[in-house]
Amino acid sequence: MRVRKRAGRNEFAVLKRHKDFLLVSLFIYKGILASTETTQVAILYLHRMPLNIRSVNPEDVQIIYTFICDLEETTFDYERFKQLYLQNIAEENHIYLVAEENSKVIGYLSCHGQNLLHHLGMVFEIQEMFVDAGQRGKGIGRKLVSELENRLRDRECCGVEVSSNATRTATHEFYVSCGFKKSHFKFTKAY
Repeated sequence: MRVRKRAGRNEFAVLKRHKDFLLVSLFIYKGILASTETTQVAILYLHRMPLNIRSVNPEDVQIIYTFICDLEETTFDYERFKQLYLQNIAEENHIYLVAEENSKVIGYLSCHGQNLLHHLGMVFEIQEMFVDAGQRGKGIGRKLVSELENRLRDRECCGVEVSSNATRTATHEFYVSCGFKKSHFKFTKAY
């Protein structure tokens, strides 16, 4: 890549296209960025951390509690929630992921696996998925599902399923766009 001392109007486009944080740092240090405005944009770009998808840890319980209460539009007993959360994340066939940006958790997905006779093997089911309201529409949910699928490729499993409340039609469209097929009806009875 060839860069002039005064790159002009397209200078940040070059940086953005290459997404090279070290190069941005070097350009700022060497004074190659021509305008103060472009330098400020480059600094913001430099400090914008990429989305990180990772396994949950016990310290994530509070934010996940908040997400689940928002998702279900209720307030759960925190101590009972924490007990179940810690139990679930310790299970070998459960996968719990969070999406974080700038060290802030902004999304969550949980998936449980079980051996099913009618599949003759392990089937995983997404139990919960939530993305912070201010972060929706940015592909975070899709990245959580993608990371889940990457992790499932390393396991011997027959597939992954998901159930969704009948009223969440946008969520249904999301899962179809991720490659899921609408193949079952789910019936529930509360006790």
